Amino acid sequence: MGRRVGVAGVVLAVAFALAVVPAAGAASKDPARTARNIIPSGQHGAVPPPAGADTQAKMYDGLTPLFDQISNDDLFTYFKSERFGIDTDGPATTEAVPRPGVTIERDAYDVPHVTGLTHDDGIWAAGWIAAEDRRLLGEQARYNARVAAIDAPGLSGIALIASLKTFEPSAQTEAEVAKQTQVLEAAGRQGRAVLHDIDVFLSGINDYIAAHSLAMEPWTRNDIYALNALKGQFVGQGGGDEARRSQFLGGLRQRLGARKGTSIFNDLRQFKNPELPTTVDGRFPYGSIPKRAPGSVVLDPDSFQRTPAVADPELARRVAPDDAELGAAADQLEGRRPADPAGGAGQDDGWHRFES
Repeated sequence: MGRRVGVAGVVLAVAFALAVVPAAGAASKDPARTARNIIPSGQHGAVPPPAGADTQAKMYDGLTPLFDQISNDDLFTYFKSERFGIDTDGPATTEAVPRPGVTIERDAYDVPHVTGLTHDDGIWAAGWIAAEDRRLLGEQARYNARVAAIDAPGLSGIALIASLKTFEPSAQTEAEVAKQTQVLEAAGRQGRAVLHDIDVFLSGINDYIAAHSLAMEPWTRNDIYALNALKGQFVGQGGGDEARRSQFLGGLRQRLGARKGTSIFNDLRQFKNPELPTTVDGRFPYGSIPKRAPGSVVLDPDSFQRTPAVADPELARRVAPDDAELGAAADQLEGRRPADPAGGAGQDDGWHRFES
C-alpha cells in the first residue's frame, strides 16, 4: 500500500460513501440561475426498493426516443431541479434527526436537502444520509475495499463488491490501513482538519446505526481510508491505464523531444483547458501537474507486457477481471450505462447537471 494519501483524496472517499451529496440549505446563495439534474438510479437505497424508486429512471428513459430533437422544454420535463432548497420539487417532508441545528428535508424524489448552523452540522448530516440511503452498498464495500487499500495482487475490490463476495481483513491489514492517520497528522493543519471531518462524518453514520438499532459494526476511519482507495481504482489516481499511457508519453518524447513531447501529452490529457466554456463566474484553485514526479517512471514504447498474478487462467479471471469487466462493475456501482460498444466512453456518470 502506498504510504501517502492525498488530503483531497480522503475527502473523495466521503463523497463516495455518501454517493449523493445533499444540497445546501435554502438560505445559501445559489450561483446558478437554472440548475437541473437527473440520477437514473434514483435516491432510494433500500431493498426491496419502495414504490416510486424508478421515477428518475423513467424520466431519463424519456430522453432516449427524442434522440437529437431535445428542446429546452424537454430539459425541464426530463430533468429535475438541483437548485439549493426544495425549489419546484415539493412537497417536502422533514426528517427527524438527533442533532440540534441540523434540518434534513426530503423532496418529492426523496433527495435530501440539508440546512445546518455550522460546517460540522453539514458533515454530520452527510454521514447520517449515507447510512440511511447507501447503507447496503456501504456495508458491501467497506471490507472489500481493504483489497484496494493494501493493493492486494490479483484481487479487485470493485469485482468483489459487484459479485457480492466478502473479504475478511486480517489484523495486519487493519494496522496497515490505519497508518493513513499518521500521514494526515503529518500534513499539519489541513490534515488535522480532514481527520476532524472524517470523525464528524463517521459520527453521523454511527448515530444513524444507533438510532435505528441496526445490527452493524460501527464505522471507523479505516472504512473511509479503504473506500478512498477503492474510488482510486477506477477514477482519479488509479484508473488502470497508466502503463499504456506512460508508453505513449515515452513515444512522444522519443519522437519529439522531452519538452515538446510532454507538452503535447499534457494538452491531450486536458488537465485544465482555459478555452473550455464555463457556467460559473470566477476562478477557483485546482490541482496542478507536478514539475517533478519522483517514482513515476516513463516506460519505453512497446516495452510493457501484462503478466497475470495468478497462473491458473480461470482463477485469474475470477479474482482479477479484465478491463471490460471492471468497467461494467464500476458502471453497476455508480448507476451508469455501459460504455459505447464501438469503443467510446460511457456517456453519463450517474450525475447529469446543466447550469446557466
